[in-house]
Amino acid sequence: MYAISAAEKKAGVTHRPRRGSHGLRKMVAGDVYEATKDIKSAMHFIGDSEVLAPKYLKRRMNRLMDAASKVDEMFAVAV
Repeated sequence: MYAISAAEKKAGVTHRPRRGSHGLRKMVAGDVYEATKDIKSAMHFIGDSEVLAPKYLKRRMNRLMDAASKVDEMFAVAV
């Protein structure tokens, strides 16, 4: 979590406990939903019920997904 704290500090964002881990859970739930198109599976994957799905599963903009893929490619080459 040091990387998240450092990024917050660099961006001038006030640190809030557990924000990073919460964001990770939302990201993983969204990834599972994108892959399966199954809300129940996405929420159960992170240990929650589908009742919380509206809070966790948001529509993703394609340009952001494209940008994330390019970043993933950069790290795959660098490793």
